[in-house]
Amino acid sequence: MKIIKNSGIQITDRAWSITCDVTRKNTTDLLFVSHAHSDHTTRSVLENTVILSSSYTESLLKHFFPRLKANNFVRFLEFEEVKFTQIPSGHTVGSTALQIDSNDKRIIYTGDVSIQRKGKLIEPFQPKDCDTLIIESTFGEPKYQFPPFEEEIKRAKDLIEDYLSKNIPVVLMGYPYGKAQILYEKFSNLSDNLILHDSNLKIQKILESVNPNICFNYNSYEYMKKNNLLANEKPWILFSPLMSGRNGFLKHLRSKYNVKLFAFSGWCNFPRYKFQMSIDHGIVISDHADFNELIEIVERCNPRKVYTIYGSSLNFASELKRRGFDAIPLTKQRTLDFYI
Repeated sequence: MKIIKNSGIQITDRAWSITCDVTRKNTTDLLFVSHAHSDHTTRSVLENTVILSSSYTESLLKHFFPRLKANNFVRFLEFEEVKFTQIPSGHTVGSTALQIDSNDKRIIYTGDVSIQRKGKLIEPFQPKDCDTLIIESTFGEPKYQFPPFEEEIKRAKDLIEDYLSKNIPVVLMGYPYGKAQILYEKFSNLSDNLILHDSNLKIQKILESVNPNICFNYNSYEYMKKNNLLANEKPWILFSPLMSGRNGFLKHLRSKYNVKLFAFSGWCNFPRYKFQMSIDHGIVISDHADFNELIEIVERCNPRKVYTIYGSSLNFASELKRRGFDAIPLTKQRTLDFYI
């Protein structure tokens, strides 16, 4: 078995090869896409490439890359006594990890991962025993330990309700795919006037086409602006992509409507982030596992070998070695050969 990190993670055996989350041209016939964030996807695939993904990921990919067809996508694959199974990864709506079972051995590639339940629509990763674990390590250092999720949600809710009670609108910022769905669920009940930025609207419509049950009452920012409703319908909540408060769009909202800006990110764990981003409040909510979660995932999977990828991969591998695991950071410069 050979594992190579290039523009994605390529796992190759004698009879098959699969590439996980490639970001440049895919050269294998089998591709796994854990979720539809741009740093995990590619628009360049072979015409007959089989893409293993969830239905949510498929819908997003086909929207943004129209040349991909329905017959490219599968949910499960089995051949040559090898099973490729998707399991929830806890990162975004429809995000998955990859489980490969072959000759009584098991490999798990997590993709971006979390074991916390942060929303009804996002199924957390459930660690399971495996021989080899390939794990993302974005926050793989002890300095990345986040406060409890529900405590941060309550802190944000109290602040938002206070502003709304004073007729001050708020802008809640997070990635339109992933973080935004958490924000809709947790805060959409705080106002009758919910507004989606165009980027959020686009993603929401695609997700609704897969699952109509995730619909809720909102208007687009363009509709509110065109009909001069922003001044008359205060206080409102605008859900927006994460941007600096120095952005022209947000500067306009601040000057005209006195909005308060909330950023939702794991990076808000550092006090300077709030000032760097020129926002009013930084709420420490991430759709990645923090350091303690990553340690728990590895301990519960109990793998013989661990390969750490991305982010703090070097430091996380060192920490795992200190705890007794056979851990190696997987970099572009390192090719690992092993047999299962």
